[in-house]
Amino acid sequence: MNKVEIYLKNSIKKNKLPRVMLLLGPDEDIKFLIAIKIMTGIFCNNNQETGNINLYGCQKCFICAQILAQNHPCIQIIKSDPEFKSEIQIKKIKEITLNSKQVSWIFPAAHHLNKSAGNLLSRIIETPTKDRFFILITSYAYMLPSTLVSKCSHIFFRTENINPVENNTNYEIPEKLIDRMSFIEKLIKSKIDLSILLKYWSQKASKDFKQSLLNAEHDNKTHVNKQLILESLLLSNIQFKP
Repeated sequence: MNKVEIYLKNSIKKNKLPRVMLLLGPDEDIKFLIAIKIMTGIFCNNNQETGNINLYGCQKCFICAQILAQNHPCIQIIKSDPEFKSEIQIKKIKEITLNSKQVSWIFPAAHHLNKSAGNLLSRIIETPTKDRFFILITSYAYMLPSTLVSKCSHIFFRTENINPVENNTNYEIPEKLIDRMSFIEKLIKSKIDLSILLKYWSQKASKDFKQSLLNAEHDNKTHVNKQLILESLLLSNIQFKP
């Protein structure tokens, strides 16, 4: 675990996690996946019942499954609206004030907040309530209202230092074909997010293998079967060194 992950894990354990977080750094896609997994760490049943804190939750309980599938009723993801020049309109922020439930919010591209929406959100987060979290994600903090930025806890991610898992499991790609076959079987059984794993491999991939990883990322985004993606990537590219 890197320093950021250790900080977040200890904050969850001590119930001192900032209620309003601004995730900064490159690669908004991977920061969004991290935001989703931070939510699993916050609300995971096993974390709360056992006290044995896993930063990204157990990823096995019903709560974790809902959050990872992005359909938990108490976690809302606010995205930009293509009909309004990809801006996040103030009406979406007003929904926060009308929601009586303890809902937490993720903004995958917070810099798309228009001026009115950003200013209203700034006022809302002045008095965050217990178990209600806001995670804003951007690589362009200068596009946000300064009042909003000043009220957030800034968390900087260097994505090249982020491991796809919290434990010490080895996810390095084997060189031999027979080892890759058993490696794929292990990955299929695991709960690891394929998007994060592909990003992790791309950090030190050869030029040829990076292109294959880009193709795999595209297939993953279009919901191609995980096993087919891994077999195509790892068995068809045996001549490429990862």
